[in-house]
Amino acid sequence: MAARHLLARCGAAAGLQDRVLEELFKSLGYQDCEMDFSLQTGFEKVALFGYSLYYTHAARQLPTGKWTSKLGKGEDIEHDTPHDVSGGVYGEVVQIMKKLQQV
Repeated sequence: MAARHLLARCGAAAGLQDRVLEELFKSLGYQDCEMDFSLQTGFEKVALFGYSLYYTHAARQLPTGKWTSKLGKGEDIEHDTPHDVSGGVYGEVVQIMKKLQQV
């Protein structure tokens, strides 16, 4: 399953226990990148949000360097950094992962 489809379903995945979503992204070729949310040519990045034991949200970096999130049942939004949507029901950024872009 492509990452964008997995991200679109993160609303349904909210409440997944710690490490489950990380393992799903690892199975798609992602690796931890130590909270580096800068744009890196040749890589796709995702930000995982949550609280101590549960994931609550995910965002995907666009080729422009901006990030996209689906907030509830509304349309996707764009934001400058993952931290722009952190807090409240979305939790805090707990992990940034990346993988090589497929050409």
